Amino acid sequence: MATDPIAARPALPLAPARPVRWYNLLAYGSNDVLGAGSMAVISTWILIFYTSFCGLSAAQA
Repeated sequence: MATDPIAARPALPLAPARPVRWYNLLAYGSNDVLGAGSMAVISTWILIFYTSFCGLSAAQA
């Protein structure tokens, strides 16, 4: 049984691995903070709406 040398090669050449730098970590982290901040604002406004206009307590909302 012969092996096919063309099938053994990867389809695309692999790029060399690069280290993750501190500014990359800062950029990824700031994106997560911005997403979480917007969800906190939306949750606060929904809570105010449920308690003020729908008559629910904070525990029920």
